[in-house]
Amino acid sequence: MFSRIQTIFLFLVAIFMFASLLFPIWVKKSSSNKVSAQMNAFTLRYEKPNEKPQTTPVFYIAIAAIGAGAMALYAVLRYRNQDKDTKTALYHQIRFSMIISLLIMVTISLMIFFSVQGDKWSSGSTRGAYQIGFFCTTLALLANFLASRFIRRDYNLIKSMDRLR
Repeated sequence: MFSRIQTIFLFLVAIFMFASLLFPIWVKKSSSNKVSAQMNAFTLRYEKPNEKPQTTPVFYIAIAAIGAGAMALYAVLRYRNQDKDTKTALYHQIRFSMIISLLIMVTISLMIFFSVQGDKWSSGSTRGAYQIGFFCTTLALLANFLASRFIRRDYNLIKSMDRLR
């Protein structure tokens, strides 16, 4: 399985999802009233001058990102010898790819939801900007789409070979 292109894409999914845990997801800084808000995968932090910073846990993002990354790694490492039952292995790969896509979409939805909340908390004319953590997640979604496409192509090739027998 390590020699196939879908394995590389699934491995990239895992790397991007775990990278989204390390980098900031969304930042808003207002120069006029010195209000700032920053979100990573674990907390949304809101700061006003002369006030204690407020933090809100947003660990749901981290849970979904860890789930998607772990599922991608599991899909990569699950099948070492695919020659035994290639049809079943590819079927499971398709199923894993669907679950990974769902987890990535949940992660992106949570990121957008909490960034909108952060925008409401920190009033001002400027809008927040998405950072590298958000874009890592969107790249993971793209890599998972490509992996799914190559998995389906292999599955269709195997089905067509069975018809020829």
